[in-house]
Amino acid sequence: MTSTPIRQCVGCRNRFEKPRLVRFTRSTGGAWNVDVRAQLPGRGAYLCSAQCLGGTKKNKKYRGLSLVEVPPGLWKDNASAAFVAVGSSQRKIVAVGFSRPERSDE
Repeated sequence: MTSTPIRQCVGCRNRFEKPRLVRFTRSTGGAWNVDVRAQLPGRGAYLCSAQCLGGTKKNKKYRGLSLVEVPPGLWKDNASAAFVAVGSSQRKIVAVGFSRPERSDE
């Protein structure tokens, strides 16, 4: 049984299986590139959606990343597939959002 690597989205900080994310690498000139095959050298930045790509505008570490053109159809549906690492195991989160349901005052 092989395990699938888990990576963290730099936009929303949720964890996903590596194949569900899009990898970006920075060239020696400082420009960001889409790494479709996830094999380019260097440290990569992983993103789960176009919304997270747009959210990197505020982060100085990922300056220029939001300007990269991503080919259509490259983003996967990650809304219900977030993972969180708990100790040495991984537990799947079904719904991403608030951690507790609202209380009713009855």
